[in-house]
This record gives sequence, structure tokens and C-alpha cells, in this order.
Amino acid sequence: MNGLPLYPSYGIFIVRLVTGGVFAVHGYQKFAGGIDRTIGFFSKIGIPAPSLMAPFIGGLELIGGILLILGIATRWISVLFVCEMFVAMVFTAIPARNWGAAELPLMLLAAAFLFILSGPGALAVWGGTTKTDFAGSTSRTSPPANTR
Repeated sequence: MNGLPLYPSYGIFIVRLVTGGVFAVHGYQKFAGGIDRTIGFFSKIGIPAPSLMAPFIGGLELIGGILLILGIATRWISVLFVCEMFVAMVFTAIPARNWGAAELPLMLLAAAFLFILSGPGALAVWGGTTKTDFAGSTSRTSPPANTR
């Protein structure tokens, strides 16, 4: 595809919107269906401290999903989502039906890793023209204006 401009930050933006939407909807469902049902499910599958973890995970998914959509604290929220999706795969998806049930957690895990490595992409509320990685170094997220 020679000659066509590439816009990777807008591709990341699209993945961020969809991923944030999926997490926000799942978080909302945990509360709308009754947090007691979520606590019961967490107990059944062996999640430790289910009465504490169910509202925490529901809140993480709902609020974190909204933050992802907006592009606020994308990398930090994504670190939490990586941990959550790893646990989801280990405790629910893989034991239930081997890898056959792990597609969604695996894709969400991959998307969270993408945001950790790349940042929020285009149109993020909290981003600006530079980004700071976890080590504290700063690099540009957009090309320099005119370099002539």
C-alpha cells in the first residue's frame, strides 16, 4: 500500500473505543444484574474474597472502561485490566472449556497490552503531544510539525 498515509494512532483510538465499551458494558452488567449474583459467581469459581472482589471488578470494568473511551489514564487502567484478564483466563475461561472459552479475555488482554505499550492513541483527553512511559522518559506521540 505504497503512497497511502498511515494513521496508527487512529487505529489505536478505534481499538481503545471498542475495548472501553466492552469493559464498561460488562462492568454495568455486574451491578445491573445484582452484585449478589456476581459475588455468588465469584464464590463458585474460587475467586478469593468474592464480596470484596465483585464490586471492585465491576467498578474497575465500568469506570475503567469509561476512562479508556475518554483516553484518561489509559496505561494505568490497562495494567489493571491485564491483571484482571489474566485471572479471568486462569479461573474461568480455561478451566471451563480449555482455550475455547478464552477468546474474549485473550483479546481484551492483548488490547490492554497494546495500550500499555503504545499509549491511548489519537483523540485522548489525557495525552497531549508527548507521552511519558513508566520509566519517565518522554517521547512524541505525533510527528513534528514541519521539519524543513
